[in-house]
Amino acid sequence: MMIKKYIYIIDGIVLVFLSAIITISIINRRLKKLVDIRTEQIRKNREEISSLYEELYDKEEELQAQLEELRQSEKKLQELNERLKCLFVYSPDAIVQFDKNHIIMDINLAFEKLFGYSPEECIGRNVDDIVTGSEDKEIAEKLTRELFINGNINTEGIRYTKEGKPKYVKIRAILMKVNEEVVGGYGIYTDITESYEYKKSLEYMSYHDILTGVYNRRYFEEKLRSVNKFPVSIIMADLNGLKLVNDTMGYVEGDRLLIRLAVILSKSIGPSGVLARIGGDEFAILLPNTNYNEADKILKRIRDNINKYNQNEAADGIILSVSLGFATADNEKADLEKVLSQADEMMYRYKLLNSSSIRSQTINVLLSALAEKDYITEGHAKRVKDLCMKIGERLGLSEKELSDLALLAEIHDLGKVAIPDSILNKKGPLDEEEWKIMKQHCEKGYRIALSSPDLAHIADLILKHHERWDGSGYPLGLKDEEIPLACRILSVVDAYDAMTSERPYSKAKSKKEALAEIKNCAGKQFDPKVVEAFLALFE
Repeated sequence: MMIKKYIYIIDGIVLVFLSAIITISIINRRLKKLVDIRTEQIRKNREEISSLYEELYDKEEELQAQLEELRQSEKKLQELNERLKCLFVYSPDAIVQFDKNHIIMDINLAFEKLFGYSPEECIGRNVDDIVTGSEDKEIAEKLTRELFINGNINTEGIRYTKEGKPKYVKIRAILMKVNEEVVGGYGIYTDITESYEYKKSLEYMSYHDILTGVYNRRYFEEKLRSVNKFPVSIIMADLNGLKLVNDTMGYVEGDRLLIRLAVILSKSIGPSGVLARIGGDEFAILLPNTNYNEADKILKRIRDNINKYNQNEAADGIILSVSLGFATADNEKADLEKVLSQADEMMYRYKLLNSSSIRSQTINVLLSALAEKDYITEGHAKRVKDLCMKIGERLGLSEKELSDLALLAEIHDLGKVAIPDSILNKKGPLDEEEWKIMKQHCEKGYRIALSSPDLAHIADLILKHHERWDGSGYPLGLKDEEIPLACRILSVVDAYDAMTSERPYSKAKSKKEALAEIKNCAGKQFDPKVVEAFLALFE
């Protein structure tokens, strides 16, 4: 029984043990399955983590690349900012930076230089209050409104410096926007004053006579074509003897007369007329809305003003001699070109009728000017004339020849009215250029004499009065009897009087010394027969 009992106990234990083994086996299988599941999950998680890590690594690399790109962009922006700053600060154009209210935020160096304002004087102020004149304020404000409407402006105008000096500038402005919102802008001023003034100068020269300042022929003809106020009168004025004055006194003196005449004409016609120089010595006056009687009064006023000038202001005895004529168109049916021709014809009729007196008047003025210069010494012409007449009589000249000789003695140096006093009165010998100018007086005197009927017959004698017996004289280099006798006589007497008179460049010689010099030059500078007759006067 005990054995059976033990067998039952052993069987129970075995059964329990087997049950335990089976249970453990089942549990193990379940645990293994669970472990496998967990292991698979861990494997998947590891794969996911590895994938995420790779993705993060890629993202990190991408972020590093973006960061580097940002760094490069920032560097470029800094460089660009520096460039823009340099362009702003050192730009040759004056630049002002302003906010959306047009209040100045900054100015560059060129702005300071152009307008004379420092940054402290500008920042915080409206740009139109800085450089715009009070009379231009409305225009400037209009430009500002245009800028904020269109986004930019490009124009020209006048702006003013701190001292109030006007500057003609090219004006450009642009707006700055951030996210389509205006935050401010830049105003750019380019100084074009010089080119503007040059342009205005060209415009002025295209319509004005440079010498006198009055209008020129082009402007006059344009105004003539556009006249619409009738009646219209035209006055023509011609300066008499201009060529003679130019040839003898020089172009400076001729120009002075033209300028003076322009002043007198302008003063006489008032602001309603158009005065133009249409030729070398011709002026034309267009008088819109002026009838015949009114034009006649203006003509008389011109003559009165010229007479007043000649009486009170004429310099060096050189007077204004002017020929005048006028004509009137009563209505628009008249041909103004014909009216101009009628005024011109009237002027030339006057000139023709008075040509003789005009020439005589001009010659007398020149003779008076010569007398005032009296370049050698008082009484030179009279002394020379007296001695020439005595020699002429001794040589048996006819009355006509004596008359010509007397006139030659008086005016042989007429051409010297055109020689500068600095040369005539120079203390010391003339240099080569001065001597060349001095020798021109023979030809100038010749041209003066030819212009006057009273003197034309001795013009040839005036031209040749400095020729020498041996051919070394001027201007033609004549010799011996190729030289007119009157000139040979004058040559001796003129030299004698020059030697015995005080000169700026030499002291006077005694009569004995002068006569010895004359005798020594016989057959060289002087005609021996004339010298013989001359010396006989002193025996």
